[in-house]
Amino acid sequence: MSTLLIKFKVLLDSDFSDNHGALFHRWLPNGEEDAILLDTGDSNTTLKVWFERWGIVDKGHIKYDGSLKQVDSEIMTQQAILEGGPLRGLLEIRNLRDEDLALFAERSDKNDEYYSLVKKVIKKLIYLPLSNFIKILRTNYGQYWLKELEKWDSREESLPTYCDSKLHIEISLDNGKSWGSFFPSIIDLSLKLSWNIIQAKTYAKYLTRDDWQSIQKLITEKYVPTYAAEILMRAYQLYDQGNLKHAIVEGVTAFEVAISEFIKNRLNKYGLKNDFLNSFLNLPLSTQIVAIAAVLDNVLPEELEQTLKIIKIRNDIVHEGMNPPKETKTLRGFFNTAAKLLTGPELRFLYSNIKGNTKMTPAEWEKIYQ
Repeated sequence: MSTLLIKFKVLLDSDFSDNHGALFHRWLPNGEEDAILLDTGDSNTTLKVWFERWGIVDKGHIKYDGSLKQVDSEIMTQQAILEGGPLRGLLEIRNLRDEDLALFAERSDKNDEYYSLVKKVIKKLIYLPLSNFIKILRTNYGQYWLKELEKWDSREESLPTYCDSKLHIEISLDNGKSWGSFFPSIIDLSLKLSWNIIQAKTYAKYLTRDDWQSIQKLITEKYVPTYAAEILMRAYQLYDQGNLKHAIVEGVTAFEVAISEFIKNRLNKYGLKNDFLNSFLNLPLSTQIVAIAAVLDNVLPEELEQTLKIIKIRNDIVHEGMNPPKETKTLRGFFNTAAKLLTGPELRFLYSNIKGNTKMTPAEWEKIYQ
């Protein structure tokens, strides 16, 4: 029996955002020291992921630089927004069978059994837990600009290409002394919002040290974002990118799914049958929302008012082909109301392009939080 180490790097930069990876607030994970353990479902494996402190100090601010690690820890605790860069990870497979060890040692691209083994590692042990981790960051922690991890599709690219271009994988059979590719013999040729616009407290919604630790708890509890949460964050993405019309249509759809989930959860809580669900969902959507808002204690009157207006605008868009009125500039009350129906961690509606930044002493930041 032996151990296989697989290290990888996932580039999360999107095509529409200038950010490098996840955005943090006053803290960056310190590499593997602050790694989060992901659940592979296999007791013989350990999978952990982390961000590193890439950057330099430029004019008193930390600026992301993927080639240098010169992050000043004192400035880090003062700066509002910090870029995480690529997501890195390490998979350790223990108690490797002798026959599998021989396949990894040979690493022959002509061996079908080896291909099958690599597929299993990629699909089950890496892709599934890693994609869910990214989904949690995108959905519940508002970092929707992060690029989702693509699932390998043999119709579009070869397995060696996927391992190299999507995961940048390297493996080691000697406890990290030397590293190499899964398929070393193959050369695959297919191969900004400023401080004046946003309130200081909003910066604290970006990933913090406490959030990083909370994510570990979510992973341990096998949390998966709900369908309603995913749709709602996708609607907010459209809104943040300026696509107001489609954001409203998608947002109301998310509201409908969220209400269905909300009612099902309540019925299950009291041991009631779902027969009541259809009766409630046959009511007009505005009536459903008003009824639920009357039960909840955290829906603000102005948010409810905006929500009802947005539903009417959505109906005009879908049924009359109209565009949103020019005065419809913000949907934040609408998104906040929908988010309050969801289970799981609170959704965060963040700005993807932050072209400005700021820096304060830790004491000044604490005063802002209060």
